[in-house]
Amino acid sequence: MRSLVNRAGLRYFAVFTGAALLGAVVATAWVPPQAVVVVGTPLWIGALIAAALLPRPGGDLRVGLLAAAWLVAALLMFLAPALLWATVLGVRGERVEATVTAIEGATKRNRHLYYHLTDPAGTPIPGVLGRWPGEDAEGAVGARVTVVRDPGGLVDPRLPVELDEILATGLLVTPLVLAALAWLCGLAGRPRQVPEVVSQAVRAVEADQPAAGRRPARRRRRPGRPPRRR
Repeated sequence: MRSLVNRAGLRYFAVFTGAALLGAVVATAWVPPQAVVVVGTPLWIGALIAAALLPRPGGDLRVGLLAAAWLVAALLMFLAPALLWATVLGVRGERVEATVTAIEGATKRNRHLYYHLTDPAGTPIPGVLGRWPGEDAEGAVGARVTVVRDPGGLVDPRLPVELDEILATGLLVTPLVLAALAWLCGLAGRPRQVPEVVSQAVRAVEADQPAAGRRPARRRRRPGRPPRRR
């Protein structure tokens, strides 16, 4: 089995991981939650287009394997933003008792609510809270909720349980996703193998053909046998 490490595979892996890192920007407080799909979808589609346009050995594009790697890259693009805010909040986050000052996102088709919060001093917390404690529970203006907020304002506030879930599962799943992506990219980057039967046939034909510029060797006449008359 040939090595999975090849230039084309490394290029595919770099494109998909780069798109995931760029997609992590949706985890920042600068991007509204409603714009996550608007930012992430073009990056995901653009990663596939960029990978398909990369130079390949022999110009051979292995569409099935490349598409499989692209689908796995979608999981990575989902995990990257979560790992960003979980890392930031895990390193420098502060647990505070926040107060809801405004609610947005309630429509007839979508009931996903986003809560604007203030800290105990009445200072607005950058970003919004996208989840309320409890199953199918909803908060109201003036309600209090415990959150982990970023003093630097880089990422949105989160519930403590959200942080625990990502730190427990995300750090375990991400290496597996990266390994699967690297494996598929390596397979997609390898040139197609010529079947052994075809390879043996080609070698046999080349062996039977005389070298260029040389006349075929004349057969030696056996002793005691008269030459043939033409």
